[in-house]
Amino acid sequence: MTKWFKVWNRPEYQEWALPKVYGYLLTIIRKQPNNWLLVKAKLIFKPKGLPIFETLETKTVKSAKQAIQQINHWQARLLDKSS
Repeated sequence: MTKWFKVWNRPEYQEWALPKVYGYLLTIIRKQPNNWLLVKAKLIFKPKGLPIFETLETKTVKSAKQAIQQINHWQARLLDKSS
């Protein structure tokens, strides 16, 4: 079974990746001045050229706790879909 792994772990930015055939699924938390930006995305690798970053969903929340809860929810759903 494939598992999420942490790519970045900074107070203002956290990123997790899940390996896929085309590249990676990503979940990202970024601290903004007044809220937290959450991003669910694909990082797609092609045989030639630069990787493609495709945003699947974004959301803003008011607290770090809400951000982690949403990321955990997304990751659980994405793992279920990949099984």
